[in-house]
Amino acid sequence: MGSTSGKLAGSLVFLVALILLPCLCVASEKYKFVLKLGKGVPVCEAYLKRLNKSDFESPPYCDRPENTDVPGFAELNRVFLNADEILKLDRQAYGFLMNRDVHYWEKSLAERKRLGLSITTDAQLRSEIVLQLRSSAEVQRHFRFEPPVDVDNDGVRDLLVVWRETGYVCGEPFGNFTRPVRGATHVLVLDKEGNVDPARTQEIFGHPEGGYIVQIKDRTGGAVTTETKRFRPVGPTLGVIVFRDKTYFDTFYDEWGDLKNQRKDDPQIYNTLALLKHERGKTEAICELLWREPKER
Repeated sequence: MGSTSGKLAGSLVFLVALILLPCLCVASEKYKFVLKLGKGVPVCEAYLKRLNKSDFESPPYCDRPENTDVPGFAELNRVFLNADEILKLDRQAYGFLMNRDVHYWEKSLAERKRLGLSITTDAQLRSEIVLQLRSSAEVQRHFRFEPPVDVDNDGVRDLLVVWRETGYVCGEPFGNFTRPVRGATHVLVLDKEGNVDPARTQEIFGHPEGGYIVQIKDRTGGAVTTETKRFRPVGPTLGVIVFRDKTYFDTFYDEWGDLKNQRKDDPQIYNTLALLKHERGKTEAICELLWREPKER
């Protein structure tokens, strides 16, 4: 589609800004992790064993597969979303992740309509999603857990959707980039009606140090420090595990640093996998594991 409507359709299937993190080309050898934080902690020692026993179909920053070979881990059932489920959440996810407003896309469409510009209809978007699903497109591999998990460990199960950044395939070259790209994987909390719950998603998966702080120039050319409207998660590559009836989530860090905004210049930060737990209103790092990435050949 070469029209403005076509471009909008591409955006609606969640073409967000690429997270192109530095990474080496991966050789075909087994991925290995070492425990850096949490030695002696049962979940950390067990997760280290689980990771090193896992058969990865793609680099670890794309997905950590389910694996119950190590005792203590629950087997989580991933149910991939169908076209109608994706259609319902697509605009909400786009608006929340890009602008922290689940109604952002609706407002944008209303403004385009007011200006007499073309808009993408639900039917057009659904047709594109169906086409991608029929071709087994990896760009629409969003899933929920059935049964649900208690993500904040308060005794009540929560509706979650693991939402993958779309528009390209994580771990593969994209466009003019010859090295693998790291596509974001978010976890969204849903309400009882199955809509994105922005407050709870922010509370559980939002970064404790706040949003993305950047410097821009004002009209006079002066530097101004401001916080962007984009949602900032605890990390860009989230996953969920349950160990001994407690729920944890993991993520690789990125160039923005760790949970305390530290280690931004640490060359190992991109390959540091943190295991986190949210309980009693607080998110904390329980373990950190370093992925020893295979050397480029």
